[in-house]
Amino acid sequence: GLSVTNDGNTVRATMAELTSERREELAKTVKKTAETARISIRNHRDEVMKKVKGAKEAKEITEDDEFSIKDALQKKVDAANKRVDELTERKLTSIAE
Repeated sequence: GLSVTNDGNTVRATMAELTSERREELAKTVKKTAETARISIRNHRDEVMKKVKGAKEAKEITEDDEFSIKDALQKKVDAANKRVDELTERKLTSIAE
């Protein structure tokens, strides 16, 4: 759906209007990318949780520190997931237009 023309000094690229099928394909791609981002966030959270648990078992941090770190980490994970959702919705709205 891309056509390119050369006007001497200028190269112009034009795209055809999105069909409903192409919009659906793009929406699926956006949703898949968002899910990949959420999985990555969870994986990072799990890595940090393991390190915190190891530090607790090694007596490097107290139980209160462990709780506060986990609480702060979960707040950051929730914020990151909310941001992913916002960006996904914005992109899906853009595709639908």
